[in-house]
Amino acid sequence: MLEQNYWLTTTEFPKTDASRPLPDRVDVAVIGAGFTGLSAASTLAKRGAKVAVLESETIGWGASSRNGGMVLTGMKLGVNKLISMYGRERTQRMYAASLASIDCVEQIVREVGIDCDFTRCGHLEVACKQKHFDDYARQAEVIAREFNHTLRVVQRNELS
Repeated sequence: MLEQNYWLTTTEFPKTDASRPLPDRVDVAVIGAGFTGLSAASTLAKRGAKVAVLESETIGWGASSRNGGMVLTGMKLGVNKLISMYGRERTQRMYAASLASIDCVEQIVREVGIDCDFTRCGHLEVACKQKHFDDYARQAEVIAREFNHTLRVVQRNELS
């Protein structure tokens, strides 16, 4: 089986010159030229900082070129678990940051003119067991109440 990264095999990445010397002095050195590193470097440079981005592989190497381009709300752990670990207020701030991150990505795409077909189309999480579905439904209630964000719970007979 031949395993290939779709993005690395279908897109021409900018060429970099490894022989180019590093600058003598920068205000900020960003380690990693993935989405986060490049976004941080761009933001800092726009604000006048002299920035160097250091990457041991290629631009977008690692998770940034393997994530499928999805931008989702929430975190990996469920909100009830997060509230028990970090408290209600901190979890509310984390959830709000997850929503703001989508706005941030949309703004970057618009400002930079990235040709990526960005759309806000939602996403579907499907439960394999009734117990998992019931947990999703409970979390949707908590998210609506605590984070003022409405999720639509789709019953099995409505999936088609």
